[in-house]
Amino acid sequence: MGKELVITSAENEQLKLVRSLKQRKHREARGKMLVEGVRFLEEALAAGVRLELAVYSPRVLAGQRGQGLLEAVRQKSPMILLVSDALMDKLAGTDSPQGILAVAGIPTFRLEDLEVRAASCLVVLDGLQDPGNLGTIMRTAVAAGAGGLILGKGTVDLYNPKVLRATMGAIFRLPALAGVALPQALGWLQERGVRLVAADPRGARYYFEEDYTRPTAFLIGNEGSGLSAEVLSLAQARVAIPMAPGVESLNAAVSAGLLMYEAVRQRHRISSP
Repeated sequence: MGKELVITSAENEQLKLVRSLKQRKHREARGKMLVEGVRFLEEALAAGVRLELAVYSPRVLAGQRGQGLLEAVRQKSPMILLVSDALMDKLAGTDSPQGILAVAGIPTFRLEDLEVRAASCLVVLDGLQDPGNLGTIMRTAVAAGAGGLILGKGTVDLYNPKVLRATMGAIFRLPALAGVALPQALGWLQERGVRLVAADPRGARYYFEEDYTRPTAFLIGNEGSGLSAEVLSLAQARVAIPMAPGVESLNAAVSAGLLMYEAVRQRHRISSP
């Protein structure tokens, strides 16, 4: 059981650390992220994430679920700080804090950690900017059995608190590489037999006309401008999603989901007796 302290000052060094992790530059410099809220912290513990510090306020004790989570955190975190609800409100990144958060190390992955096999697919993001889109894509990727996620340089920070909340814990169940130089990564995938398929409104074929029964990486671009010319030039196929007249594009997370689940459908059809 970790050391537990009562903290009343916002100037406490550990609380300063927590506040700093709301900013990307500090997350990257320290290699740490915030895990906030009851469900998200439950997911982290279930995935075996190592906590470095936990902070709670009386608010989390209002329900049995919160009480049970706090007891589990006490067994896993080397240091636990009790603060007032008012102080927790200043630390939390949500409008309605649930009274508990923790600091954990940011996991590191290599390309070799990605699951490259016929029964799985990969998702490559080029310049995606919306935190909600990224979180939803990660949740969908986990549900669809994807083998990993690659975020190119310029994509929204994977450990942005808004992204983390949107993943609903999926961040702990999928290898994800951030800040990747995409041309080199895509070349690495091609060398291993992974076919690169770009979501492109100008694609000559619809997405359901392509074959995804072999290892495939889906390339998803920026919400407004799409894939960069350099990344698009590396694609071995460009696929479009049919849309009604007057509609220019779909939400990036919806597009990614359609592609991933078409791969699931095709592979299920082959594996079914």
